[in-house]
Amino acid sequence: MQLTVFRGSPRTKRGNTETLVGDLIRGFTEVDGGSLDVHYLNTESRRREAAEAFARSEVALIAFPLYVHAMPGIVMTWLEMLEPVDPGRNVKLGFIVQGGLPEARQSRFVEAFLERLPARLGCEYLGTVIRGGVEAMQFAPAFLFRAMHGAFVDLGRELAASGQLDRQIIARLASTETLSRWRCGFYNTMKALGIADRSWNRMMKKNGCLAECFDRPYAPAPEDAGDRA
Repeated sequence: MQLTVFRGSPRTKRGNTETLVGDLIRGFTEVDGGSLDVHYLNTESRRREAAEAFARSEVALIAFPLYVHAMPGIVMTWLEMLEPVDPGRNVKLGFIVQGGLPEARQSRFVEAFLERLPARLGCEYLGTVIRGGVEAMQFAPAFLFRAMHGAFVDLGRELAASGQLDRQIIARLASTETLSRWRCGFYNTMKALGIADRSWNRMMKKNGCLAECFDRPYAPAPEDAGDRA
């Protein structure tokens, strides 16, 4: 089986997408002796090469992080370059969406788009793997993510064995659909104590944009708001 993976994280090899896809590939290569082709989408030249590779693919996986309920612009730009595959070919297409927020519900909006995309490209839909809470890998103890890593390895093994993404593993990886009351209370407490914003504030300071963090560049001008009142 030929597996072609398209990685849509702007962080490329430094991101969480790289880690999760790496787990899946490890499981896949343990079972299947077929070819593996990996492409990054972070530059225009790489996107052109990836579009050509998609036209030749047999089983394709597109993986990317969730950015404010949406896919990164580099992924959407690349998708708009794709043409439907030859009707005589049976191309399978699946997706991996990971995000920092813990609730799977955060990714359901982009999942609705991804569910319709394979048919438009003449492909068979394999499913969408959703995993939240992944950004915590950057600072939390590694043992907290052992089960997640193992699930992605199992997902790769099943893909190699059956040519499908296991629905039970997908459900297990989605985990939390919405936050429980106690977790909401915990996060509200962290917010009130100023702990929840430390990482974001540190990042904004590093990039020199902390003073503009509450700006609303797309908000209507005051006179426009008055006209519609």
